[in-house]
Amino acid sequence: MGHDFIANLSFYEDWPSLPYGADLVSFQFKRNGKYRYDGVYRRLDDKEEVVKESKSSQKMQFVLKQKTMLGLPVRSNDSKLLEQKLAERLDVLMTNYNDGIGTVFPIHELYGED
Repeated sequence: MGHDFIANLSFYEDWPSLPYGADLVSFQFKRNGKYRYDGVYRRLDDKEEVVKESKSSQKMQFVLKQKTMLGLPVRSNDSKLLEQKLAERLDVLMTNYNDGIGTVFPIHELYGED
């Protein structure tokens, strides 16, 4: 595994419901109450790694940053559009898909009409 692998390796903590084998489009919550597109990731395997052994052991779900989403490149104007769509649908998505840790939803739900 080369340097590119390490540079693109990331993780989520204590989020076992993250799906495997899917492009995970990540958004980060900003202090101003908005969300920022953070990239596309893919969960690496079906094992969760324990950071430390204790009563409050953190489990990590390792992901690898992807250069594409569904095989297509994500350009800066695409990321802005994703942020806009998320802002428009955030209340519905959080109501329908929040698992208590975060919100995971099918990408087509950004274009829903509820």
